[in-house]
Amino acid sequence: MVTRTVGRLAKFWKILEKRIFITSRYRSHLYTYKVYYGIRPNTVIAIRPARRLILKLMSSNLSNILRRSRLAQVPKIDKPLVHVGKKHHPTHQVIETKPACLRRQEWGLKSSIPSKVKSRYIIFNELDTMERLTDFEPIGQYQWNRIRFQEMGISPKYPMKSQGNPLFYNRSLNVSSESSPSVLTGIDSANTSVKKKKVLQLVESMRPAFKKWLTEAYPEVFIERSRVEKKQLNKYASEFLSQNMDITSADRLFRHASVVGTGGLTYNLAGRLRQSPKGIKQINVVEGRILQTNNLEKSVAVAGFIAKASSLGRNARRFEYEMGDFVREHTFPFLINEAKVNEEGRIVLDVSLIEGRPGSLRKSNRTFGVPSSKLHVYQRGSIKERTVSLEESAIHAEELLSILTNFER
Repeated sequence: MVTRTVGRLAKFWKILEKRIFITSRYRSHLYTYKVYYGIRPNTVIAIRPARRLILKLMSSNLSNILRRSRLAQVPKIDKPLVHVGKKHHPTHQVIETKPACLRRQEWGLKSSIPSKVKSRYIIFNELDTMERLTDFEPIGQYQWNRIRFQEMGISPKYPMKSQGNPLFYNRSLNVSSESSPSVLTGIDSANTSVKKKKVLQLVESMRPAFKKWLTEAYPEVFIERSRVEKKQLNKYASEFLSQNMDITSADRLFRHASVVGTGGLTYNLAGRLRQSPKGIKQINVVEGRILQTNNLEKSVAVAGFIAKASSLGRNARRFEYEMGDFVREHTFPFLINEAKVNEEGRIVLDVSLIEGRPGSLRKSNRTFGVPSSKLHVYQRGSIKERTVSLEESAIHAEELLSILTNFER
């Protein structure tokens, strides 16, 4: 009966071989064991040498089905939600939950978040989907960096904002004929390829008008074409663009290339007073860790940001000699000289080390900045014990007894 069934279903053998025998590891067992078919075609009851392989294939197919079904807890994301690159406007809203709600995995969403997520801050694209799954991504690192920056109380400087309030900056731009063509057309490294393509098409359409203007204003260019330099042509092009393009609005030129307002980083204004229990704060002193002391540019980690240290004291090499590779384990006070946000949206910090008195540096951050006269460092054999005789001890005992008896009376 078994041989007849195998003979009838011999045409399904190739399909079965493609589905089961993936590698050449089990191909040698193809003719040594019998294959038992079920009642339906293309179904197998048991294959002895490939039993583990069948179970593995079944588990992988089952996991792929579960990932796309309503039984899955975590959705399958093809690409990350947050892309590393230049961003001048917010792309997602950060959702925060309280610590008590985090223990219960409550985020206010229609689907639950896995318990392995320990961050209190997440972002997502859609609140609900057809599969009842929310494609989320933890983003606690960026959120904590923003909170730490706000705790420092710094009011950074922003590009293209000459006034004190970054939310109400000058909306006009003074452009002359000496400006570069990239400024006149509003093209920079932060623009997208689509905008660059549109601007280049506009400039290319103005080529006949530029030739006509050049023959009227500077006809010697066509006469001495071989002697004209590229810098001179750029100057003529800038002059032509300044006369024929609408470049009076800075919002039109730099709308996609500059940070809007404060970028959500902080809302502190320059020149404001900071109060403290000891009075008004005039400087910003924060704790940081020294990362590099060998190179010319010293780097310091401050509040989750990498800052440039303009000064590490009178003798910056002492950290390398006294601490070596363990300098990152200690924190030191730093003065923030300048904080600004460049046109690409990156934070640039310039700090300098606050030194204590000479000889105050120790291999511990607790003693940093404390004078050496106030440090109680005891060494072996540095203090000599004073010997006391029996007569002196008896006199001290009588004085103590007299004090106690007078107290009782």
